[in-house]
Amino acid sequence: MTYVIFSGGELDFAPSLPEEKFVICCDGGIRHADTLGIIPDLLIGDFDSASAQILEKYKDVRTITFPVEKDFTDTESALEFCLKEKASEILIFAATGNRFDHTFCNAVLLAKAEFAGVPAFLINAYNCVTAVSGRREFHKKENYFLSVIPLQESVIVSTTGLYYNLNREKLNMLSSRGISNVFIANTASVTVFGGIALVFLSKD
Repeated sequence: MTYVIFSGGELDFAPSLPEEKFVICCDGGIRHADTLGIIPDLLIGDFDSASAQILEKYKDVRTITFPVEKDFTDTESALEFCLKEKASEILIFAATGNRFDHTFCNAVLLAKAEFAGVPAFLINAYNCVTAVSGRREFHKKENYFLSVIPLQESVIVSTTGLYYNLNREKLNMLSSRGISNVFIANTASVTVFGGIALVFLSKD
């Protein structure tokens, strides 16, 4: 089943969600489900940013509460829950915003799902980010670029269906070489050998 996470950041569009889904709201992320008219299946977090009024509205929803002083974010705890529940796919929304440290960390956390064999995607109005270790296909989206950024010192990458294709070439974490590639086919592939990288579908 697809697990959907609403984090506490900005939700800058109304996402299209699968009919069969399990919805988790992280703390203040409950406001996004409320706005979209979605009843969550689980509330999770320390609840230092959700209003008392909205918590009262959803008081009958299953809730997992953590202390404010903890060593992990609410989004990470939600991701861990999804992995323990054997999710087939994880979609994360409202995990970006003004706090770049949170945005960056949420993107890096995608690697945790990839290592567990579960495709996970961080999505906003302009970007869809996922972690890849192995081979993954991506469908062309109009006006979107594809970028590959290693999550370690260097990785070996092959691509197909892109203007600048790679054939078992090294991408370095301290280089911008993998940024802003262009689709030349309806489907592109990215293969990461012996490592892991973030793949971004982004538009201006």
